[in-house]
Amino acid sequence: FFSPLTISEEEIWHDYALSLWFVDKPEESVLNFQKTLAINPTFTKAMNNMACAAGLGAVSGKLSREHYQLAINALDQAVRLDPGNVLYWRNAVALMNAGGDNDRAVATFQQLAAIDPQGVANPPRDCSWEFYFR
Repeated sequence: FFSPLTISEEEIWHDYALSLWFVDKPEESVLNFQKTLAINPTFTKAMNNMACAAGLGAVSGKLSREHYQLAINALDQAVRLDPGNVLYWRNAVALMNAGGDNDRAVATFQQLAAIDPQGVANPPRDCSWEFYFR
C-alpha cells in the first residue's frame, strides 16, 4: 500500500549524513553520503551535499586533502546528470575557489555564466546545501 509518509532508503541515509555534518562529524557524514550513493548512484542531491561536506571539510582542515577531489568529482558527476542545475555549477565554483583551484574555477564560472547570465553579478562564495521539504 502507499503512504505519503513513506521515505526512500537513500533519503534516510542522506538525511542521516547531513545531520552528521551539522553535529561536526564530517568523516562519518561523507561515509554516509557514500552509502546513499551506493543505493542510488544517480541521486544528485546526495552528490551535491556530499561535495559540500567533503569540500568544506577538506578546505577547513577537518578532512584530508583527498576529500577535496572527492567533492569536485561528485559535483562533476552531478552536473553531467543534471547540466541545467545552477546550484551544482555554483557549488563547483565556490569549492574550487576555496580549494585554491582558481584557473579551474574561472573556467567553470564561464560555463555557469552561459547557463545563468543573471548569476554573473553574484558570484558564488560558499557551498550551498540542497534540501527538499516533504
